[in-house]
Amino acid sequence: MDLILLKYFHVVAREGSFMAAAQKLGYAQSNLSTRIRQLEESYGTELFIRGRSGVTLTDKGRILYDYAEKLLSLSLEAEGALKENSYSTGQLTITAMESAAITFLPALLAEYHRDNPNISVCVKTGTSDAGVCRLLENEVDLAFVVGRNDHDGLCAVPVKKEKLVLVTAVGEDIGLQSLLGKQLLVFPQGCAYRRVLERMLTDKGIAATHLLEFTSLGAILASVSAGLGSAVFPESAIQAFEAGSSLRTVELPEEYRYAEMFLLYRSQSAGNKTVTDFIQMIRNQKEERS
Repeated sequence: MDLILLKYFHVVAREGSFMAAAQKLGYAQSNLSTRIRQLEESYGTELFIRGRSGVTLTDKGRILYDYAEKLLSLSLEAEGALKENSYSTGQLTITAMESAAITFLPALLAEYHRDNPNISVCVKTGTSDAGVCRLLENEVDLAFVVGRNDHDGLCAVPVKKEKLVLVTAVGEDIGLQSLLGKQLLVFPQGCAYRRVLERMLTDKGIAATHLLEFTSLGAILASVSAGLGSAVFPESAIQAFEAGSSLRTVELPEEYRYAEMFLLYRSQSAGNKTVTDFIQMIRNQKEERS
């Protein structure tokens, strides 16, 4: 649909005559009349009843006028949004590790929804590395990841420090060194917690030959609870798990005990108010905790 023709039609209908509309538009009356005829021919119907005192809309003309009001208004809104340094979108897509999705993220989303009820939020889960890839490929707006940002096109906001523990089944009363030498349950490559575990194994000279991969946090913790092996995860995630009573946590050495979480976003999204409002909420909460 030609928005220029639609604008001409809208002005003629509003002014009630080709002469008044031509003066309003600064356009020759004969040319305006020709353009409206082109519009009528394209729809195969008359839009105006022409009389000596001016024009009135036909039934079909009134239908088009209602649509023209909406379309021209949306066109102006889109033009304004693109020209403004700040703009909003109707959807926010976030990626996060499963541990974040079952611990602190629900409360954040509830607060954001209270302040932004018209924004649709989509949450995708995956490893930290997968989250970075999704962000770089413009599949998501924000990514909660563990570990510092190494990409020039991304900005990082510190969120929180997580305490990591080795989790095993109740009844496994052996120490950390012995547990590390037995079967270990992990997420696929790209998981920040797996990297901590593998670094610890390397530092202690333990061969990582007993790694069993899962793609679900719930499946890992259920398997740990059943005695299949041990895993490294944030203590908060263990506490949130419904089978927590059948799990035992073992303290990690100081150098492996804490992991810092960041919220990443693309630098080019700095003008997106939908994104920046969420980021500001994170900053406000961090200041309140300080």
